[in-house]
Amino acid sequence: MTDFILPCDAWDCHLHVLDPLRFPFKVDRAYTPPPASLDSMVKHRHADRLMLVQASIEDGHAGLLAHLKECENLYPSIIIRGTICYHQNILEMTTEEFDYLHDAGVRCVRIHGIYGESSKRWEHVLEQVRELSASYGIRELGWTISAQLPLRAWASLKSFILDHYDTPNDVILIAEHNGCAEPTDIDSPEFGDFLDMLGSGKLYVKIGALYRRSPDDFHQMKGIIQALAKKAPDRLLWGSDWPHVMTGAEMTSAGSVEAELFTLREWLSRTEWCKMFVQNPRLLFDTRDNYR
Repeated sequence: MTDFILPCDAWDCHLHVLDPLRFPFKVDRAYTPPPASLDSMVKHRHADRLMLVQASIEDGHAGLLAHLKECENLYPSIIIRGTICYHQNILEMTTEEFDYLHDAGVRCVRIHGIYGESSKRWEHVLEQVRELSASYGIRELGWTISAQLPLRAWASLKSFILDHYDTPNDVILIAEHNGCAEPTDIDSPEFGDFLDMLGSGKLYVKIGALYRRSPDDFHQMKGIIQALAKKAPDRLLWGSDWPHVMTGAEMTSAGSVEAELFTLREWLSRTEWCKMFVQNPRLLFDTRDNYR
């Protein structure tokens, strides 16, 4: 662990555990990563407060629930929460089923897998956000909604996120992987729209895995990260993205999590650093335990 550079009570808000022998992947998956066990995740973790995220290739959330329970039993010093992927059955779940997931540690529903330029796809995201916003998990239990979307897709949601009267004020959206912004996006209208949404207080962003947005040199992400931090330090989260599957770039010592952490510490003020690692995730995933 690199806890010598992280604040006390720091959170890692984006990790995966992949155990295909016990919990097989989807048949129609887009990629097949190597296994990544719970024990290995614990060994390589950078914090003791973790958000375990169901990967898009996992066939349902049975594996995530099992790993939440196993982590709680085997590593009681770790606080662990879970993010499940969106599926149509969520909208049909009973309050008892939502409560069961909540008691297991689930705190977020993830919308994933929308790319390309089709406006119909973006409209489908709007439909999912609207439906989830009205669900018992979000409305009564205080769960969040996260998504990995192209920056242009986020920009297309600006009007809805800022102005749509059907969206409750306390529904929280989380943009994964730096909002998928790349160094060349710094002066783009889409990035400006993303900053506006971030400043509205209705959107959070997970910082981390910078090599995914800038494979040749993650240091080129400096302007993007500092712009996000300047606009809304209260809306930053951090996620390691362990075990770094389907990155499109080999992880090297120069692009390691540790290297990124040291660099992020140089880019951010002490206040921004502590908010990103402790105060902001604690507000979303810890204090909201008493939402009911």
